[in-house]
Amino acid sequence: LYEQLQAATQLQGATFDRRIADIESAIHAIKKGGFETLLAVELLEAQVLLKKLKRIQKAALEVAKLSQQTIAIMKSYNKPPDVVTQVMRSVFLLLGNKSSELQTWPDILIQLNKIGKINTKRRIQCCVPEDIDYSAAQKVELILCKYDEELVFDTTQALGVFYNWAECIADERLALPVKITEKNKSSGLFGAARPPPLQEGGIVASGTPPTKKKKFKPPPDTAGSKGKKEGKKKKKSAVAANGSISQSNLPPPPKFLFNGDR
Repeated sequence: LYEQLQAATQLQGATFDRRIADIESAIHAIKKGGFETLLAVELLEAQVLLKKLKRIQKAALEVAKLSQQTIAIMKSYNKPPDVVTQVMRSVFLLLGNKSSELQTWPDILIQLNKIGKINTKRRIQCCVPEDIDYSAAQKVELILCKYDEELVFDTTQALGVFYNWAECIADERLALPVKITEKNKSSGLFGAARPPPLQEGGIVASGTPPTKKKKFKPPPDTAGSKGKKEGKKKKKSAVAANGSISQSNLPPPPKFLFNGDR
């Protein structure tokens, strides 16, 4: 029972985080433990989500593989067909650009020609459905539903790849709640490993208790310590010379204190 609960909790956390590697690991744990029947509903939902996320991941990787020459063919249009303008407008709407920035084809080319960290291919690799505004996904769905995928690919190869990514990620965003809090946002689809737990105070993989690190103590500086002692002696002698009177320098007591004379 404990193992079943642990597997169910792992699957729930993985689907909540929406990370491909974590979902695959959780599904593997359920199958290995023989809980497919007991967790049939949860397992089916996780498999459907995994299929969607892998589709988005594949589409993003296809965009990353596009050569500059392939994209240049699409950028060479002076007056492109309506399908080119609308599909690329959809891409940038999903990436967070406003409609006012994408009114004409030259406006779209400005976004498409950006380089460095804000180039289009890089932005697509970093984009996840939770980052997309719900209203933008709705607009994109209305735009893309007018065009057939085969027609888009026949126009240019690059346009077909962008179309495929936009359709995948817009569909997934519309399947999510309208409002998504920062807490519910995933950190990416590519399943980067979580940082390992700290060894101190935690469980060590070997089963042995964690050992405390010994603090490094520098070796004693003999020359420095001697210098400090000599400095203290000089300081004491200087204080005595400036008005402090030692008992050895006191004058002898007067004689009348001993023989009664005044």
